[in-house]
Amino acid sequence: MKKIIMLFFLILLSTIYGAENPHVYICRKCDIKVVKSKRPNVTYCSAQGNHNWVDLGCCGENIYHCRKCRKIVHTEKKPTVIYCSAQGNHNWDLLAKTGKDQYLCRKCNIKISARIRPSVIYCPAGGNHNWNKF
Repeated sequence: MKKIIMLFFLILLSTIYGAENPHVYICRKCDIKVVKSKRPNVTYCSAQGNHNWVDLGCCGENIYHCRKCRKIVHTEKKPTVIYCSAQGNHNWDLLAKTGKDQYLCRKCNIKISARIRPSVIYCPAGGNHNWNKF
């Protein structure tokens, strides 16, 4: 019985800690965003040469929006700020947690799926977001 419990415990630990969580990556050259468990392949960048990937962090349920480049990412915690394609570093705002309800900002046309009405803080079209649920 002890062996069965120990085996179950080891399987549980390997399931929890063995699998790699996917990360969000952005290429510094072509500005493409990808989600992968391992660092993406560097070859064949559309901006010529090889990709130069930046790891923004582990995928998660938090939806962040960069004020500068307008990228939307879903990460566990605030994404890495280094390298924003618009200029300098990213300036991330937490909009909401991922959910089933669809929201669209009437001003900037950002569309997200959130649990509750997203934050109105900083709309790139000016002022605050004006969210419509549909």
